[in-house]
Amino acid sequence: MIDKTYLQNHAEHRAEYEDEMRRYELMSESGYYKSPAQLSGITYGTGKISSRTEKEVMHKVASLDYIEKLKQLIEKEEAAIEAVVEKLPKAKLKTVIRIKYYQRCNWEDISFFMYGDEPDYMAHPDHYKTKAQRMHGTALNHMKRIQEETE
Repeated sequence: MIDKTYLQNHAEHRAEYEDEMRRYELMSESGYYKSPAQLSGITYGTGKISSRTEKEVMHKVASLDYIEKLKQLIEKEEAAIEAVVEKLPKAKLKTVIRIKYYQRCNWEDISFFMYGDEPDYMAHPDHYKTKAQRMHGTALNHMKRIQEETE
């Protein structure tokens, strides 16, 4: 069932994926594991991983494997979410779900994105924040009904 908890977990997986990508980039760019004496990658005959270069490679490979697993999970979740979101009756309902859980925006950003062009938006941002939250609740209710109808 694609519900609020499922969507929140999906958003968390997206955040974790982005964090892992940044960590991998940092690991690749920083040279954290490298020192001039260790750049040769020569092991010391113990059969154990002993050089910093070997450790760096192992960390990078493990990180890439984890990133790929997260990516596959996110794609699977997103396909399931989109199968329901596409059936929502109004574009704004689709938008609020996608902004909230794909871009992981806060309510202020969501309300500005959805209603920032309204002439009185700047005078009443809390009104539009509440409106966006209600739209979100309506979208979740529609999603529940859509799924119940297809079961």
